[in-house]
Amino acid sequence: MTAGGAAITGVAGRDFLRALPLRWPWLLEVRSDADRAAAPGRISAFPVVAKAEGIAHRQQVSGVWRDVRDTRTAELVLELFAGAFGYPLSLAELVPHGREFAVGWQRRAGDEDILMFGEGGSDVGGAVEFRLLPLTRRQARSLLSEYVADPAQRARLVELILALQDLVAGLPARPGSGLPAADPPVTEIDLNPVTFDKHGELIALDWKVFRSG
Repeated sequence: MTAGGAAITGVAGRDFLRALPLRWPWLLEVRSDADRAAAPGRISAFPVVAKAEGIAHRQQVSGVWRDVRDTRTAELVLELFAGAFGYPLSLAELVPHGREFAVGWQRRAGDEDILMFGEGGSDVGGAVEFRLLPLTRRQARSLLSEYVADPAQRARLVELILALQDLVAGLPARPGSGLPAADPPVTEIDLNPVTFDKHGELIALDWKVFRSG
């Protein structure tokens, strides 16, 4: 469940998704040469991840550099990414974690809302399921029972799914549906991966919001 082309990522994507019950990693966005010069000195703790923002499939084009461990490496990676991708770029907290999950939503023709949930990471798609929204709490728990054994983790993921469902229910519909429409409307949200940090908090490591057109 991923669209091609441009995506709303980084700070703008995080702000759009703020209502979701997630911890968001520390993130420093780099939007200009001046930002790039100052950014390495503003890193609160290493290691970090460098990313090219606004790209749907950035891992496929080598737009993610993990495990940046010092200021000099940060400078070099940002210079490389600025030349290859332009701005914006970002530096983000590298979060130690275990199992990764993917949570996604897509609004299809006819304004059907589809939820995706399953195993996350760079090879997402091998073990995922799809459900037509809305879901009841019981239906969300049933979906997760095949993937998540820990009750506390399962409960947090259920709350995420229900909150995402509430968020997208309030989004304007596509043009032609008879309902108010954004220009262009948001048609897809991709949270991949989400995981649990060492404190047991549910955290989003990557997120993308797509608009049609």
